[in-house]
Amino acid sequence: MDLGQRLKKLREAKNMSQEDLSQQVNVSRRVIYRWETNKNYPDMDNLIKLSKIYAISSDELVKGELISQKKVVIDEEDVEFSISPFIIGVIILFLEVFLIQVLC
Repeated sequence: MDLGQRLKKLREAKNMSQEDLSQQVNVSRRVIYRWETNKNYPDMDNLIKLSKIYAISSDELVKGELISQKKVVIDEEDVEFSISPFIIGVIILFLEVFLIQVLC
């Protein structure tokens, strides 16, 4: 999908007319039409305004890829395995320090 198609789809998803959008971006309705038909392209300032209106990043707007934040899923077994050696190490260190103080 090209930029013009994305712009039109995003505008329609917000139930906005070209006139509504043009007022928010502070350009004419004709400019919105030209963007949506790929006859012209928004400059950087207008891309930023559009991305704020549509609540997406400028990158997502231009590239058309939704950037999702990756969720890290931690398996409980992995956590137990990772924590167990740490706890054992702390206990051994504590015992060494305690034994050194008692024996010396």
